[in-house]
Amino acid sequence: MFHRIQQYPLVHYGGRSYRPRVYGEPQRDGRWGGWIVFFPLNGNPAIATDRETTQRTFESLGVWAAGLTSVYLEGALVRALQLAAEPPILADLDGAEYAALQDAETLQTAADIERATAHIDEAAAAAARADADRIRDERLATQSALAAADEAAARRR
Repeated sequence: MFHRIQQYPLVHYGGRSYRPRVYGEPQRDGRWGGWIVFFPLNGNPAIATDRETTQRTFESLGVWAAGLTSVYLEGALVRALQLAAEPPILADLDGAEYAALQDAETLQTAADIERATAHIDEAAAAAARADADRIRDERLATQSALAAADEAAARRR
């Protein structure tokens, strides 16, 4: 859960005014992470930096926040604006999604080839079974004809 740590005087950049505030959040390891959030006075959505600091205690985070200068805040605002323009997570997700789509297409192509190969194998197996059945029928017919010829020859003797 985020806690507001400190609020600062307005920061002006690019013809706009922002109200900077530092927020802290306890981390799993017991330390505290600190972020700077800028609230535009024109009502646009707030923007924030990546985590600016990690401190051992809540009190240490407060000391860090109390020491921030207007120059530091201006630099943090520029970083926050850059992050808002293209959040890193979205850039990473875009790349991952396009890679996944390409992988899916590759897998689909491989599956299509496997299916086609399986159909060819099935057709070849069916043809081989038909050949085997034909050869067996011919062999049985030949054996039957030979047996009949042997029987006829035996009767003539």
